[in-house]
Amino acid sequence: MNKSKTALMILMSLLVLLPASLVAQDSRQDSINTVFPGDAFSKVATSMGQFLKLEYGAAGAALGGAYTALASGPAAMAWNPAGITTTIGPELYVSNNELYAEITNSYLGFTIPLSGGNTFGIVAQYMSSGDMEVTTLDFPDGTGEQFQVTGLALGVTFARRLTDRLSVGLSSKMIRESIYRETTSTFAFDVGSNFDLGIYGLVLGMSIQNFGTGGRFDGPDLNQPLDVSDDLQSSPTLTTRLLTEEWPLPLVFRAGLRMDVMGGKSPW
Repeated sequence: MNKSKTALMILMSLLVLLPASLVAQDSRQDSINTVFPGDAFSKVATSMGQFLKLEYGAAGAALGGAYTALASGPAAMAWNPAGITTTIGPELYVSNNELYAEITNSYLGFTIPLSGGNTFGIVAQYMSSGDMEVTTLDFPDGTGEQFQVTGLALGVTFARRLTDRLSVGLSSKMIRESIYRETTSTFAFDVGSNFDLGIYGLVLGMSIQNFGTGGRFDGPDLNQPLDVSDDLQSSPTLTTRLLTEEWPLPLVFRAGLRMDVMGGKSPW
């Protein structure tokens, strides 16, 4: 009984602290990049790593993303890292989803249970836009060259079953995104929990994903010639590199409830 009370206090503390941290990060970001387009402020298309918000895995995509509390096994690392504690043996999960406009996202996850209620996992997420035609101001109909937008995330996950009702998990991942010949990379963390409420098999799942620093795009197409002085005919022309803005990661907060209607811990 004491363990259940302690677990419930930990969960309630997370519920209080996590929204506060989100507000603090939004305030910091708004203070750095203050933009007021008209009467409204929108953050659409203002972050890198949008592929991290895609629905990885067949089950999660089929449920329209309502998978936070239900995620289990290797696929849980894309939704809620605490879900891998359901692993009873080494498991490998691979999926490939084809989206609109020939965009594809692939997922590979492997989990293995350790002693003491601990579980370890590795995960890889990959997105490709498919071939697109390069267009310029001089060639608006295309130059004949093709390019792709790709995203890759590689990570490791550690989860632990603290009590028979509370599980927590933490993921650390390297994120790399490329557009044509420009790339950016950074690191981020995911944290999640599953708490059995003890009421008709109700389970509360929560996760915060992509908590980390942003990144700047860099590549050869940002090189620009610079004439030191227009007044001197013999002045040298230098090659400079444009410095892009730092793009933040798309911070995602998920929460969900699940209940066993039939079977499992259902009273029916």
